[in-house]
Amino acid sequence: MKKNYILLHFILNFLLFPVMAQSNQAITAIGQNKTKSIKEPCATHLIHNKLMQTDSEYKNRILANEETIQTIIQQQQNNRAAAPIYTIPVVVHVIHTGQAIGTGVNISDAQIFSAITALNQDYRKMAGTNGFGTGVDSEIEFCLAVRDPNGQASTGILRVNGSSVTNYSTQGITAGQGSGANETTVKALSKWPNTSYYNIWIVNEIENNNGGSGIQGYAYYPGAGSAVDGAVIMFNAFGTTGNLKSYTNRNRVATHEMGHGFNLMHTFEGASCTQTNCSTQGDLCCDTPPHLGNNTSCTTRECTNTQQVENYMDYTSETCQNMFTSDQKNRMRAAISGTRASLLTSLGCTPVYTLDAGISDVISPTPSTCATTLNPVVTLRNFGSTTLTSAAINFNIDGGTNQVYNWTGSLATNLTV
Repeated sequence: MKKNYILLHFILNFLLFPVMAQSNQAITAIGQNKTKSIKEPCATHLIHNKLMQTDSEYKNRILANEETIQTIIQQQQNNRAAAPIYTIPVVVHVIHTGQAIGTGVNISDAQIFSAITALNQDYRKMAGTNGFGTGVDSEIEFCLAVRDPNGQASTGILRVNGSSVTNYSTQGITAGQGSGANETTVKALSKWPNTSYYNIWIVNEIENNNGGSGIQGYAYYPGAGSAVDGAVIMFNAFGTTGNLKSYTNRNRVATHEMGHGFNLMHTFEGASCTQTNCSTQGDLCCDTPPHLGNNTSCTTRECTNTQQVENYMDYTSETCQNMFTSDQKNRMRAAISGTRASLLTSLGCTPVYTLDAGISDVISPTPSTCATTLNPVVTLRNFGSTTLTSAAINFNIDGGTNQVYNWTGSLATNLTV
């Protein structure tokens, strides 16, 4: 008996959905700073240091990532071609406790939009904005995701009530240093794949700080597990308009934490005024002078006046921060094109078409079907943003004459038939 093989493809009467070498000693020292005299506004290096000591898999990934970053940086320096603009799809998860939108932790869409705008101003060094300083244009941009993991239209903003998680309502989330709700449990309430989106969680408190001073945010370096990867930011430290504190109203917490997400360290890594080798010590950026990290003032500078108080990765006031350096740019872009390369091929920033569909499954014939005649059965999915009423499905059997099946009906968005 002749075994027939079927080749199925479809032509829709509308637009088609696109089928879509560094020193180990230096790296292990990241986050192992001396005790500071200031209250930590960022918990990134505290979390990182703990993981480096307790999680061997994490440590190995960090070491491997650093080797990759150094290789990519060298390649970048040897490549004279113009650098492409990297666009990162962002999804913001607002973990509220039952408030109406625009109230308390359940911040408004406008506040979230202002945060994305400010991120782009800072990372692109846009003239006429607070991000236009003495540093460089990182050529990195951000968009709120307009397409979800299922290919459906999205605003890139998700709102979830976190009251069901023990301690969240009264203490917020823990960064592993103190009290608060379990981080993994909170993040599991709303999370998109970190291979296609950069996740930001907006929370009511971090380690029971009552929405005030102390830790304002934290993020994970590339290489963290998918269950936690992303940034956590206080609701009143995200954006430039809305429900904000006076000292966190320029969105520099988000700018700072996203820097960590792209493998930047604090400029005071090592907590020293001197280095013998800037390539293997401190923050591994030779154009960010080493310093102790105890000064938050814009008018004084540590270490014989060399502290770069304008740098986004310092702990100085938001009012004087306005720059990334060239070496910091190189590290971020190397992290994005290396460990986070999948973000560059994500469809998260690609709008969903109004009319868009595809074959999501072939039910019959199965791979083992052997017959003289075949009656193909497929699953049609509506990927578009409006109800689908017709589609033309073209197919052939064993490379024979093309046949057309004209489907009609009513198929709502993201449903199948």
